[in-house]
Amino acid sequence: MDEQRNILFIKRDLDGEKTGALIWSKPRQNHRTVEYDQNTSTPYGWFYLRLGGQPTDKVENVFLCSTPIDAMSAATYLISSCKGLPPTRTMLIVADDPNNLPMEFLKSFNRVVVAFNNDEQGNNAASAVLELLPQGKRLKTHNPDWSQELEAHLREEQQKLRQQDRGFSL
Repeated sequence: MDEQRNILFIKRDLDGEKTGALIWSKPRQNHRTVEYDQNTSTPYGWFYLRLGGQPTDKVENVFLCSTPIDAMSAATYLISSCKGLPPTRTMLIVADDPNNLPMEFLKSFNRVVVAFNNDEQGNNAASAVLELLPQGKRLKTHNPDWSQELEAHLREEQQKLRQQDRGFSL
């Protein structure tokens, strides 16, 4: 957080060096972020998460997401679906600008999952990215964004657990 209580998401290059930040100033209104400081940011940086496998493993799966909140929600959804961390090293990258993607890195994968929001902006961005990455595969949520998709998934999992508990009662 910064002094104004905005949430900051650190952008890094693919080697992990800080290159700037995204700021989330209106958490109650939407998940969109903006560049924190245009003077210190470089176009070669992204907010991303790596999970699963071993920390030294080569990344095998890449998901492109619309916002940092969506990347964290999609990661949590993935962890819930796998009943733990995914077995292979997975990277979720925020591609808030389809014109600023680590193209050489992304082209090295057989498949890139384009997991942008299921709204007009997300669909337009997905179309643009899929033109650049023909090996990409679009993954749409049933809900408008990954945060809402995660909430629905967790409600469904809780409901299943309650039904199982009722089945075991005497």
